[in-house]
Amino acid sequence: MMRWVFTAVVACALASTAIASESRFFIFRDLPEGFQSLHIDAVSANGKVVVGHGRLERGTRAFRWTSASGFDVFEDMPFGTPSFARDVSANGKVVVGSMDTENGSRPFVWTPRGRVQILPGVSSGGAVGVSDDGMVIVGRLSTAEGGRGFRWSKATGMERLDAPTAPYISTGVFNVSADGQVVVGALHSDDRNEAFRWTKRGGYELLGDLPGGRFDSEALAVAADGSVLAGGAWGTAGEPFRWTSAAGLQELGNAPARNSQWAMATDMTADGATIVGWVAGDGAFVWDEARGMRNLRRELIDQYDLEAEMSYFIPGAATAITADGDVIAGTGALGGLQTGWIATVPEPSGIVLATAMPLSLLSFAKWRRRRGRGNRRVDRD
Repeated sequence: MMRWVFTAVVACALASTAIASESRFFIFRDLPEGFQSLHIDAVSANGKVVVGHGRLERGTRAFRWTSASGFDVFEDMPFGTPSFARDVSANGKVVVGSMDTENGSRPFVWTPRGRVQILPGVSSGGAVGVSDDGMVIVGRLSTAEGGRGFRWSKATGMERLDAPTAPYISTGVFNVSADGQVVVGALHSDDRNEAFRWTKRGGYELLGDLPGGRFDSEALAVAADGSVLAGGAWGTAGEPFRWTSAAGLQELGNAPARNSQWAMATDMTADGATIVGWVAGDGAFVWDEARGMRNLRRELIDQYDLEAEMSYFIPGAATAITADGDVIAGTGALGGLQTGWIATVPEPSGIVLATAMPLSLLSFAKWRRRRGRGNRRVDRD
């Protein structure tokens, strides 16, 4: 039995080494010509495509980047006009965002074949979210009555999402579920904002707010099936939240920097179990139910042996995470340069099971089961 225990300890040590060696932290040091800073908004399912925008001397420019070919700056727009890439489909081949035109801001869709095209049937505003298959696009409209949301598909065209009832006078859409059926965002009035969940069948479901302070909440992230939402709300201070129909709107935990005035959850894994975001004054964070809310920079040092990289780079905000949670992307500070980063952080338990469980350890687990004490469990981070 002692030999089995020793083998298990060695296996765990090997697993820790494997985790460190598999971890990667990529910083966007070399920016496209004219870019003075870079912001990442979304990442594809495999983590090999990111989209966002770069800041120029005058205005902004949307881009798509792949690990294979680097930057594709959307130059097929009039030079100097602001453009933003806000989301990308699961396969990385459909990008949506907004661009300025002579008729004001318009939503666009980018594909490798068609390049940048104005979204048909939508006269103003911008696109902010796309379904995994690239067939459903959501965003915001600019109207004489104020901001409105929209849901668009090639089959049905544009569906306008008006504010449901007083006191709300405008609608801000921020994201859509992987299947395109659930739209999330916030309703606005003169003195309050309230997060919402919308479906075609059920309409608006208002999510409320955290207790204390002003009434202010907005939903930015949604699980693949639309059952879990996350965003930011104002309690005793600005706090990130997670919502389910069973538990309602709950804060993720006290923000690490208690002098912070705001914190926001920005994205989540497909199952809603892992959430990323930022805390003003403290930087990027990661959250899961087992371990709570942690500073991402500290997590990368402690769990993935990235102390050298973190000695000169500060991940200021985590803005995107892949469906499986293996890749996180965001924006941070490299000296005086604001730029993007991509962290590949394989699931520790997966590596333990895949690379560090010799036959003797399996035999030890079977022996434990025969003794009636249950299987040895490796906790998920």
